[in-house]
Amino acid sequence: MATARLGPGEWYGSIERATRIGGLNFSMVRHPRARQIDVHEHALAYFTLLVAGEYEETHQGTTVRYEPFSLAFHPAKLVHCDQMGDETTLFAIELGDEWQARIGMHFDTSAWRLELQYGEAVWLAVALLNQFVDDALDALEADAIVSEMLGIALRLVDRDRPQRAWVSDVKALLRERFAERLSLESLADRAGIHPASLARGFRLDEGTTIGDYVSRLRVQHACRLINDETMNLADIAGACGFADQSHLTRVFKSVTGLTPGSFRERRILGTHG
Repeated sequence: MATARLGPGEWYGSIERATRIGGLNFSMVRHPRARQIDVHEHALAYFTLLVAGEYEETHQGTTVRYEPFSLAFHPAKLVHCDQMGDETTLFAIELGDEWQARIGMHFDTSAWRLELQYGEAVWLAVALLNQFVDDALDALEADAIVSEMLGIALRLVDRDRPQRAWVSDVKALLRERFAERLSLESLADRAGIHPASLARGFRLDEGTTIGDYVSRLRVQHACRLINDETMNLADIAGACGFADQSHLTRVFKSVTGLTPGSFRERRILGTHG
């Protein structure tokens, strides 16, 4: 089967809204019904933030499943296929040809993990989403934010950057049990190292503290639950591991720039244009 190629600004699905700022193309793309998208590639490198729904993406035999408020980056011409779920909405950020020099000509796609599902890159993308929804994108600020996102993506495929063997295990545990009251001592026991070594090593490898990493996991889950109008904010706070609603509000705003109530009122999860 021939590989389809999509040009700049072209997407499978319905483009509900699009704009170009400087060398960046921003699009809100909606798939109202589940569908299989055959093998294809995009002419430009791009990020996608899953805003609503779910989908799976496969590249060279590796399949990644995305939930709302997870992020992916693709170098130009990365061949892949997708299985979209019902009512799936994506916020896409395409990097124009002038960005290729920043990406580099020696980007090793064989080392690439498709997903950037956790960490600071997600919240940088959410900041751009907020500005996109408000028609408030600024060329200089967008350039700076995407440059930072790209730096995070490129560091993940830098094979020369060693990572402590226990970091992946600790992150996996935190992703599974972020709503629980885990202690630094229990995590250190799991990793087989001293708590001080755990805290320092995690920060050096991940660029953030364990506490901030957990806070972002909790906010990410809160973003997914906020669209469920049967849940009040106090219930969401409890389900995500926050002490109470005020704790949720304080941390949520520090990460997303919005209070949970404002986020729900804007219905970002359901934005179709």
